[in-house]
Amino acid sequence: AFCARQFRQIDRWQDALQAAEEKGISRARIERETRLYLIQTGDWREGAESQLAAFVGEGVTAYDVPAAFVSGCLASGRHDLAQQIFHAWSTDCPNDAHVAYMRGKYWESLGDTQQARAQYEAAISLESRHELAHVSLAEIFEQDDQPDRAFRQYAALGSVSPASEAA
Repeated sequence: AFCARQFRQIDRWQDALQAAEEKGISRARIERETRLYLIQTGDWREGAESQLAAFVGEGVTAYDVPAAFVSGCLASGRHDLAQQIFHAWSTDCPNDAHVAYMRGKYWESLGDTQQARAQYEAAISLESRHELAHVSLAEIFEQDDQPDRAFRQYAALGSVSPASEAA
């Protein structure tokens, strides 16, 4: 479910939750994943950002929670709150590839593909196997009508992560 949520593949995400339930995964874990999805889509109540630490305490990865909140901020136009989360996140995790990737998403949401591209490239230089950054960079090349560069980006992903479905 985590990967499908990251790629915003809602049908796969729902199928993964169903499969998790059938396999007996705890209801609490499934509900936590559902809450993260809602946060990621911008569907949360005012003050929910105070749940950041509580989520991490529940066993969620240190980057998944702030990434979900930043995505939610971008989905709901709360760019100032996204900046506040970035500030705290960058302080806690300087030089983190996922922070750079999410900054790319921030700039892309504002229509600044040059800044977004620079952030995706930074994420890849920090973590060469960062699949989301590779895919986002390739998508920018596709949007800019640069199919050769997009293809090379997907090929680069395939060389560092051969099992990737995106490569």
